Amino acid sequence: YTQSWYMAYTGMKDHRNSAYDPKDINDVDGPLRASVLGRVASSRVPLMGDGRTEVSDDISIILGRQERGAKALTDGPIDLGFWSFQDWSDFGPAHGNGGTVSDGGHNKLRCNLVFADGHVNNFTDTNRDGQFSYRISSSGGEFGIQYDELHEDEIFSGWLNQRGP
Repeated sequence: YTQSWYMAYTGMKDHRNSAYDPKDINDVDGPLRASVLGRVASSRVPLMGDGRTEVSDDISIILGRQERGAKALTDGPIDLGFWSFQDWSDFGPAHGNGGTVSDGGHNKLRCNLVFADGHVNNFTDTNRDGQFSYRISSSGGEFGIQYDELHEDEIFSGWLNQRGP
């Protein structure tokens, strides 16, 4: 399983300062506190889920064999010159069968995520890339994030500790 960045950290101390590091405890507020969950429905805040297994930096050698692992923590906010929405690409499909993904060598289709209110929901890797990725979009000089499968009406991706994206 992969822990959501929200479970470890509430947010960046200053989401406008891209010099801050979303994994440096000096630059983040954390861990998640119940007091900040009032800003958004807890049914939309993911805490953990099935981890993507195609990440090359999570390969271990066990008894002489290479074994794929999953990251312990999602990467957190995306750097667009400021800290933007969450990068959910470390979550990945681990259940169900579909066609083999183009880059991952497996055929799993769905991912389960546990939310702050205690419920579990599953999401389908609809574009079959083995992850729940995002695209950077631009409209009228404004940059934004578009998620392929994990949509904002189901999963919160903004800031729990301050106003922001």
